[in-house]
Amino acid sequence: MPSSYDNSQPYRLVFAFAESGSSAQSVADRKYFTMQTQDTKNTTIFAAPDAVGSAGSWSKTDVDFTDAVLAQLEGDLCIDKTRIFATGFSFGGGMAMALACTRADVFRGVAFFSGADLTGSCPTTLTKPIAYYASQASEDANGMDITNPMTGEKKQAQFAAVNGCTAEPASTTFPASGQPHTCTMYKGCSAGHPTEYCVFYGAHGWEPKDPGQTTSWDAPEAWKFITQF
Repeated sequence: MPSSYDNSQPYRLVFAFAESGSSAQSVADRKYFTMQTQDTKNTTIFAAPDAVGSAGSWSKTDVDFTDAVLAQLEGDLCIDKTRIFATGFSFGGGMAMALACTRADVFRGVAFFSGADLTGSCPTTLTKPIAYYASQASEDANGMDITNPMTGEKKQAQFAAVNGCTAEPASTTFPASGQPHTCTMYKGCSAGHPTEYCVFYGAHGWEPKDPGQTTSWDAPEAWKFITQF
């Protein structure tokens, strides 16, 4: 919670989900994938749930678990119910995707890193639009197995479609070695459902850096996406 928390002011809420083998405490120690450090206006409450055994291995049952955590937070704190978001990395990104697939009527949007439908929560056909940001690595097995419809690469195209966006086949063209990341801002999306997909050369990760840069572009880009609302 912001140190200046005021119970009469509605706050944005961001759920941050840990990767496999990690924990809620690790997410908090990393300032919720550095997003807390970017909340310079102190308008956001961050929540990091733990998967069973603090192992970061999420499942379909954790969608209901998230519902319960959200109900408790809304009962205790002043939450802006129109600005609830989810982020995460790897398996945690998969959990954010699960919420995008099943709770688009609750979550305003998602912005996650190197995720896929790892919980198996997503239906074959999406029906509800949601603001959607995702990033993917060229060496990310979840994103590059183009034969698997559950991959991040395939799912982002499905979200773009349900969001009413114009198809962008080049969105999954990964940069070559030594080249900076690229982000595709889909055009023609339905009102309130922007869709962005960023790709980069390199290993599975949430803090990729462009050549010659010392800081990552990814979490700041995701934060910019979230805070447009």
